[in-house]
Amino acid sequence: MKRGDRHSVDARRRIAEATRAAMAAPAVRQKISERTKLGMRTPATELTLIRGAWRGARSGARRAFIEEVLAPLFKVPERS
Repeated sequence: MKRGDRHSVDARRRIAEATRAAMAAPAVRQKISERTKLGMRTPATELTLIRGAWRGARSGARRAFIEEVLAPLFKVPERS
């Protein structure tokens, strides 16, 4: 796309000014920062969080989770 295909010089200037004004608000910058950090999480980070949650859970909760997840694999279809 060539520069200026969509907006005139004046329109680009107004868009830039509006963006700068919106970005001046600390709440907006904080929200962008939080979302950026969330997006930067790697699968390894998520795996670490899951492992922590697993280790923190009671054994009964872990057992119930495993049974719930594996039940469809071992369910014997009923015969009519």
